[in-house]
Amino acid sequence: MNRPDRKAGFTLIESIVALAIAAAGFASLYQLYATTANAERAATETVYATRLAESLLADADPDAEGEVRGYAWVIAAAPSPGGTTLETLTLTITAPSGREIRVVTERASARRETASR
Repeated sequence: MNRPDRKAGFTLIESIVALAIAAAGFASLYQLYATTANAERAATETVYATRLAESLLADADPDAEGEVRGYAWVIAAAPSPGGTTLETLTLTITAPSGREIRVVTERASARRETASR
């Protein structure tokens, strides 16, 4: 008595397991893509904010604010501690995504220079 050979092909359970493995692989690839896209967006925002900060601080008006291409910015000036002739400038840039980038620097006080003249 010879048994008839089984038909060639996959069983239902094999197909379900293969589909589950493929779905896990696609989910991992999607997560990698999403993470990479977020990192690229953050890097682009940081580069633009850095260029904007350089431009704004080159000839900064104390206590000024504005918006450029969706990037809101505020410059706050305060006297440096210790009675020096420096003032501290704090530039806060808010990117369109809501991320805040803050730059703090010091420069010769424009207020004291004009007051001493």
